Amino acid sequence: MHNLTAQKVVLALITVGFFIAAPWMTSQTIGGNTTPLLGLFGAIFLIFFVFVVRDRCWMIIPLTLSIEGNLNFLPLNFSIQELSIISVFIFIIYRMIFGLNVSWRLGPASIWVPLTLLLCIIVYHWVESRDIGIKLLGGSGWGGRKYFTVLIASLGMVLLCSFPGISWSDLQKVPFLYFLGSFIDIVPDTLTTFVPATAPYIFRIYSGVNLSEYGAALQGNFGGEAGMYRIGSLAKLGTAFSLVVLCYNPARVWLSPTKLWVIPTLLVALLLTAASGFRSYLVKLSLAGFAALYSTARSAAFLLAVTGFVALTGLVMLQGKVFDLPIAMQRALSFLPGDWDAKAVNDAEASSKWRGKMKSLFYKEYFQKAPWFGLGYHYNANLAKTETDVYLAMAARRAESGDEYADVRRFIEMRQPHEGPIHALLVSGSLGALFFCGFCFGIISYALRSILNTPPKQITPIQVWSFAILLAQVVAFFILFGDYTFFLIQACPVAGLIYRAETLRRAALKTRPLLATPPPLPIPPQHSRLKLSP
Repeated sequence: MHNLTAQKVVLALITVGFFIAAPWMTSQTIGGNTTPLLGLFGAIFLIFFVFVVRDRCWMIIPLTLSIEGNLNFLPLNFSIQELSIISVFIFIIYRMIFGLNVSWRLGPASIWVPLTLLLCIIVYHWVESRDIGIKLLGGSGWGGRKYFTVLIASLGMVLLCSFPGISWSDLQKVPFLYFLGSFIDIVPDTLTTFVPATAPYIFRIYSGVNLSEYGAALQGNFGGEAGMYRIGSLAKLGTAFSLVVLCYNPARVWLSPTKLWVIPTLLVALLLTAASGFRSYLVKLSLAGFAALYSTARSAAFLLAVTGFVALTGLVMLQGKVFDLPIAMQRALSFLPGDWDAKAVNDAEASSKWRGKMKSLFYKEYFQKAPWFGLGYHYNANLAKTETDVYLAMAARRAESGDEYADVRRFIEMRQPHEGPIHALLVSGSLGALFFCGFCFGIISYALRSILNTPPKQITPIQVWSFAILLAQVVAFFILFGDYTFFLIQACPVAGLIYRAETLRRAALKTRPLLATPPPLPIPPQHSRLKLSP
């Protein structure tokens, strides 16, 4: 009886309850009602979260940062990233109820001040719409769901800045956790690309499938000439491998006998990304790779970048003369001068022209409607109901009537213009875009200062990873694809992690300035007060 604890009693009651409820859950599942089974999985996850992971549950946030899909079986269509942040927040509240003192921090003022100003505009639009945006909770509008995502993303930064007990050694595991999380998207995307018939079955559970290839298979042209054959999972795989390798293997060790595998691995990762056919992934990989190299090699990173550019130039010059690259790879590289296949060039140019029309339409008809505060995320629900044949028929009629922007108008109306600067101006206006630029400058400068204030040989994986992720995300937002919801759900947690890493590093240098690497430090007693850290 002396070994009897409250946790053991709870687990025993749960086990007994499971065996009692098992026959009923089985009959309900066979009858087509999967809710009890999903409830069981949710209870198992909750037990694991509360009794096993406990004070390391914050690590689920970086684990899910790279995941883009949603769990389709949930009544609330939350993304996995949002669920991880909500779970950690509930855990902190649960621990606070039972006596845990949490010192809530907002992070550096250069980051949270412009972010807060941007959030004020977002919240203004949310309140002005008079709709919560979540249909299960009574929302009736369209687009309002994104307000919730932006606020949850900001909460992720506060949680990681404030979570008690984050250790230095655990922070160094974050790049590897991010790498592991990438496969949650890579596996179903790859499977449904090569076996499209599995897409509808996987989609019942998880949205990260290649529906375009499934649609092409239904039309009988899978891998045929009807369109470009692009494999996004190759780009995700190449990016994941290159980033984790660069974080844990600085350039100075590449020529050591035990690290000779690093350069071939990076080359394979680059080829995989180029073979995917996505120019955006190739650009983001180049930016992240340069940031990672600069973190540990400093000025030598520019020499390595020039070497890589020369190698790429040689590859481009030989294309069409000595060998022909795969058509998807040619599309990814078609922005460079070279002898490219006409199909690859035309497909890439069509995408660029489409984006150009989007810009022209926005500045011609929409910007002047709300130049200072934007239009928010809400839009007319009828637009969401014309996604397929009805919309195509409407677009055709508009084109016949002389509307040259018929094929892009819907994307602006639904607040999905793809172009980052247009998205910022459309949703939050000129003031919101200015605050957002301030936030981007704040996170980049903070991560860069962390790098520059640390000798190259003492740079740690979390510093390399944070700078690489943030630089690639910020540049990509402005020149490739931009949306507050996609950007903030990644950038805010990364900003919180680099803030915690820098805080621990500075504390270690004050106590042991001669140490090469800051050791794991005990977290001082926390107090329930709000701190506005510098």
